[in-house]
Amino acid sequence: MMNCDCISEIEQRVTQKIKESGDFKKPVKGARMKELGFVLSGSTFTTRTVTNLEVELEGQKKKPLIPMTHNYCPFCGVSQRPEKAAEEKES
Repeated sequence: MMNCDCISEIEQRVTQKIKESGDFKKPVKGARMKELGFVLSGSTFTTRTVTNLEVELEGQKKKPLIPMTHNYCPFCGVSQRPEKAAEEKES
């Protein structure tokens, strides 16, 4: 679970916009972000957003991906580390 509600709020808004657009022939059930990862912090799993870095190698067509988790939410800036988020809320 993230320390903010950005992901679920964005997914809800995007789902609603897609439903309203009429771009799909079948009814839209929902939209989900695929770039999320789980990190074990102490004895707790936390959800973090992830950016996949594409690495270009000389003489190779296939580009390997390296996942990079964010320490802060890229949408609101809240720390994704539970102990830091608690400190930020107290300030």
